[in-house]
Amino acid sequence: MKLADACLTIAAASVACVAGPEDTTLATPPDDPGKADVSSGVVRKGLLPVGETVEADFTTDFEFHAWSVVLAAGGRVRLEVTRQGSTPSLATGLFVYGPVRADGSTGESIARDYDSGWRRLSRLELSSATMGRYLVVLGTRDGLGRGHYRLSATCTNGACDRVDEAVWLSCDGISAESVRECVADGASALDPGDTPDYGALLAGCTARDRALRYFESACGPEAMPAAFCPGGPDLYAARMMPTCRATLAPEYELGETIDLDDLALPEEIEAMIEVAGEGCDACSASAAAYTYPAGATPSLDVVLASVRALQREPDPADWTIDGAATAERLTDALGHWELAGWLEASRRAAGATETGIGSVSTSFYVAAGAEEWVTIWVVHFPATRTIETVTVAQGET
Repeated sequence: MKLADACLTIAAASVACVAGPEDTTLATPPDDPGKADVSSGVVRKGLLPVGETVEADFTTDFEFHAWSVVLAAGGRVRLEVTRQGSTPSLATGLFVYGPVRADGSTGESIARDYDSGWRRLSRLELSSATMGRYLVVLGTRDGLGRGHYRLSATCTNGACDRVDEAVWLSCDGISAESVRECVADGASALDPGDTPDYGALLAGCTARDRALRYFESACGPEAMPAAFCPGGPDLYAARMMPTCRATLAPEYELGETIDLDDLALPEEIEAMIEVAGEGCDACSASAAAYTYPAGATPSLDVVLASVRALQREPDPADWTIDGAATAERLTDALGHWELAGWLEASRRAAGATETGIGSVSTSFYVAAGAEEWVTIWVVHFPATRTIETVTVAQGET
């Protein structure tokens, strides 16, 4: 059967053939042109992230593969079937549609290429005026080819993953609902009578592994991409999750919070903690230091809420915040544990003067009739983004 006859036969299945240069017949994807929509009739393969490559095989006649590419406004990407990784004899046709509309339709192709790449492989560049998802459809030149291909998407102007800074300043609806659902699922999985530890649940539901799942759902090949999608999953996890954690904390009566990262304790404070409370029965003490992201300017209340959110027992909601402590009160209280010099040591460690002192405290029963009181003293040094804490506990004897 001649190729032209094959095209006439396949045309009934919505695959078009058009005349190409030098009387070569070229294959085009289903519904192109005609219905002005290539949302059906092709094999959906998944997401093609900018900066990465995908691979697949053509094994049947008139086979077309569709890949989704998400671009930021102003982005320019080079789409290329690469020589390396592709069958040497392969000849391809590359088509771009979009941006994809809310109803999933694509419209007619906005760009196409058959042989601008190596030998008879396809290559073209695409500019995006608005942020959106584009459908990249690849087939063989005459519709009858077989072989393996590697398709790459390379940003050529550095703007393909650009996300407006304002996007990270609020927890968008998609992310908020994902986190809420995760927290609710965690709370419902507890045994009857158990009290949910919402601080731990919220921390777990905004952790990186969870963020990657949310991103995949919001930015996958079938989704209408959210404004954060061009930035990729790693940036989403690093920027959106802290915002959502702080935004949603009040819903669980945890107060606004900020991400805290551990700092190493200086030897001076470690030595003080080792001997703290030696003359007191049922006494214990520990210390910790934290920092927070550059550019953040948390109030003392936010710092205290953030320290409270780190606690795992009892539930963070059972801890009481006091933001009106003084240096004298702290020093007097710590004298019982022989830690009266802790504040001065903390000032030396932070290399600054504190702007706020507070505490987070609770009490709970560790056994029948045996209650324990715990206080975490918190000192904030915003000049060096340092938070020093000392925890003292005393149980009944």
